[in-house]
Amino acid sequence: MKSNLRTISVFTFLFFVFASGLFSQSPPSLGMKQEPAELIASLKEANPYKIAHRGLPSSVDLSSFMPPVGDQGQQSSCVAWSTAYATKSYQEYMERKNSGWKLKDSSGSPNYSNIFSPAFIYNQINGGRDNGSLISDAMRLVVENGAAPWTSMPYNPNDYLTRPSQAALNTASNYKAKEFLRVRQTDPTEVKNQLNEGRPVVAGILVYENFMNLKGDQIYKEGIGKTYGGHAIAIIGYDDSRGAFKFINSWSTQWGDNGYGYIDYKWFSKICQSAFVMVDETAPASTTTATNTADTSTTTTTTTDNILPPATDTKPVPPEKVKPLPPKEISASQGSFSDKVILTWESIPLAIGYEIYRKGSGDSSFSKIGLSQTNGFTDDGVQKDFAYSYKIATLTDSDSSDLSNGDVIGYAKTEEAKAPPKVVGVKASQGQFSNKVDLVWETIDGVTDYSVYKWSATQKKYLSIGKAKASTYSDNGAAKNGVTEFYVIAATGNGKTGEASDAASGFTAKLTAKPSKPTGLKATKGLYNSKIELHWQKVAGASKYVIYRYNITGIFGGGAWAKLAEEPRENFIDEKLSGQYAFYAVAAVNKDGLSGPFSDYAYGYIDPNKQRGAKLPSPENLKGSTDAKAGKISLKWDLVKGANEYYVYRKKRGSSSWDFLSSTNDKTSAYTADIPEKETLYLYSVTAKTDLGGESDRANPISAVLSKAKPAAAMRSFGGDSSLEKFKGPWTAMAWDGSKGVNQVLLEIESQDNVNYVVKFNKQKIFEGRYVENSPIIDKEGKFKIEIENSGDALQVTLKDNGIINQKSTLNFLKE
Repeated sequence: MKSNLRTISVFTFLFFVFASGLFSQSPPSLGMKQEPAELIASLKEANPYKIAHRGLPSSVDLSSFMPPVGDQGQQSSCVAWSTAYATKSYQEYMERKNSGWKLKDSSGSPNYSNIFSPAFIYNQINGGRDNGSLISDAMRLVVENGAAPWTSMPYNPNDYLTRPSQAALNTASNYKAKEFLRVRQTDPTEVKNQLNEGRPVVAGILVYENFMNLKGDQIYKEGIGKTYGGHAIAIIGYDDSRGAFKFINSWSTQWGDNGYGYIDYKWFSKICQSAFVMVDETAPASTTTATNTADTSTTTTTTTDNILPPATDTKPVPPEKVKPLPPKEISASQGSFSDKVILTWESIPLAIGYEIYRKGSGDSSFSKIGLSQTNGFTDDGVQKDFAYSYKIATLTDSDSSDLSNGDVIGYAKTEEAKAPPKVVGVKASQGQFSNKVDLVWETIDGVTDYSVYKWSATQKKYLSIGKAKASTYSDNGAAKNGVTEFYVIAATGNGKTGEASDAASGFTAKLTAKPSKPTGLKATKGLYNSKIELHWQKVAGASKYVIYRYNITGIFGGGAWAKLAEEPRENFIDEKLSGQYAFYAVAAVNKDGLSGPFSDYAYGYIDPNKQRGAKLPSPENLKGSTDAKAGKISLKWDLVKGANEYYVYRKKRGSSSWDFLSSTNDKTSAYTADIPEKETLYLYSVTAKTDLGGESDRANPISAVLSKAKPAAAMRSFGGDSSLEKFKGPWTAMAWDGSKGVNQVLLEIESQDNVNYVVKFNKQKIFEGRYVENSPIIDKEGKFKIEIENSGDALQVTLKDNGIINQKSTLNFLKE
């Protein structure tokens, strides 16, 4: 009897426990891993120069364009859900909605043929363990391989090991992203701007116990209870009246506001570990995809008869008719020298020079301080220990660009570091070669060599793979079959190595994928009277090329794209012209009939008045070396077969006529010319000539200028009005250990004279230095870098020394 009573009591207790919820169900899964500090710091920012975003609407909500809220279940796949299911599904819907693309059926249920599979992403990046993943890995995969629809690889919360089929991989190649960019999470305005641009922001946040139980329109604005770790969400809106971002979660509609949640602006800045936007790549018209939802298989059929170059509804414009763009990537030395600032920027095609603008703390606007014919400038007109803002404008012969966006900060410093400035313009080949990745970047004057580094996912750091004297390098040890590699370049000079460049991604050709985009397409201009020759660089894996032409009857005439030919080699002669001018685009096709993206178009024309065989080609590779002290430029060019002499010409930028300078004989391909005036851009060119009088067109001109920076107005130390005041005060951040541990970090910045500063971390690690007035940066070389936001209420601190808080990381500090 006692035994029966005891049994009944046990069952009664268990019933009470479950009924009362004391043993609740398992909490939802998370799955966002901590990004390696060195990698995330190297990835390109969406807004590196902190361009101010004015006039943003008070609210944005993209939720009506999102797929129905899904449920990741007990799998740690939140990264894949936020990246593929939410963001990629949204992007493809926005691109294709006018052609009948739908994310829901008439009942509101998911249309899985147009929603992208989390399994396709997660099962390729989890390393064979259900232990979460990196957001950067997910986005890299979408850039590298694309994303597959759910029907190609259905999601199963109990299966994290099955790899995609070849059919799924083929289908995914139609839905690639162009690139992904890092978003600065310490500036809510930057997140809002991305949303206003129509870009969801995939963010990794820290989850506390109270986050698990958010209901309705509650805002996540503090951490209550224990921490559970990192979780990836897709931010899809904001509302200034509530001071909160809106995000789509992957915990079903039973959580939050029918599956959506809200997070306070400031709390987001504090607990966000990383944030990214994915830039969509418009799908080429070369593929037609038919999806059979009955058997969840997808077939892709490609022919070379229906492919068209991008923007086929827009008439191409000759390059000289397009307004030039300012440089996007600019670097200024910060304390490398005590008496100057070295500027370098990405070269702009067809530019003949650049204008340099500067603004000091006492200036009301930017003013022009000099000219350059190259992509670099030395500003020796600065005052040391004061920061300046810089902008660059691009010049062509007849036009100029707007000033570059944002402010680039540079300064000379008493405590000079003597390290070269940051390398810019790094580009890596993407699928052009099967056995290597080629790297190029912009040169920096005074640099002895460049160090090349490649990211190691296993060691979680950049490893040196070589050095280069010139601004090129070939990685012959690149991973085969299209695996993406990240590279950074650092310049060495005066015995010190400068700050590494932003990362550039490159990869070898993928054996089964579509060929890459052809590069280097060129068309002859006026060389013949009845034909145009085309040349381009070889594409790995290409068995042939498809050539398209946009036919126009005159420089302002109308026309249309039309397929011209298929060619097995990397050159073509067009002898069936319909007019004097034409534009061309080329796409590579592999042996399986898959065509890749089209090249950038090339512009060519004939000279109908030219006598057959009488006109020589223009001299090529015209180069110049300027001697500023002598006021001269030394010209060199390649000899032209059949030329008996060469004519050298000069003109001022913007002038309609060229002045003849001199001639050289058939064996002389060099000439030294004067540069007549300072602060004026001159263009130099050369023609080839025969004894019979036929003269070639002028070679592509080069420019020269003698320019010295205008001195900046003298400034004084600001004392109580110093911009160092903005840095003062206690700041706090949250340091995550990558698991469930979170520690608060206290940062104190003090100064008695607003010139010399003291920085304390957790009241123990103490650093001293001299502040550069008007700088938004406090940089203790080799230790840390503190950057203040434009709003003045947040700091982003990059810890370079893991001895400060026992880890290298980038922390977001808010003022207490």
